[in-house]
Amino acid sequence: MAVNESLRFVTFYIKGFLFGLDIFSVREIHKQLEYTKVPLATEEVLGLVNLRGQILTMIDTSLLLQLNSSDVNKDSRYIILKTEMKILDENINTDGDIYGLLVDKIGDVIETDPSKIEDVPSNLNAKNSGLDIEYVKKILKLDNDIMMILNLKQLFKGYLE
Repeated sequence: MAVNESLRFVTFYIKGFLFGLDIFSVREIHKQLEYTKVPLATEEVLGLVNLRGQILTMIDTSLLLQLNSSDVNKDSRYIILKTEMKILDENINTDGDIYGLLVDKIGDVIETDPSKIEDVPSNLNAKNSGLDIEYVKKILKLDNDIMMILNLKQLFKGYLE
């Protein structure tokens, strides 16, 4: 990464928590997508979508984060991920599989200096709210919130192996 290169994150909310994904990991964002349920799929797999001839696996991100299932409403969105992603210093390849993440609400695009990204503090314990911190790679302190950068490799463990 170049010395003065900033990072940009697409932000979104799940159960009141603010999360971010590197903007270059996001392929597109959709309001409504009709999916087909998959028999015997794990609980977090909502189903499959045929999007312009490509099959996507739609995931309930709340369940992957071990929170309660998301209720789809007018603010809900589906974030379609690229098959090759970079999360900070880590490259992730899905071997051609395309995933879509159901989120409660899309936020803003945040641009920041890499030096402002911090490790997850040991005293940050969101388990009281149900969130397992193992799925958080780093954090970014904002004026009125903390954005948690998802650890997609951990989140998709079992899918990307």
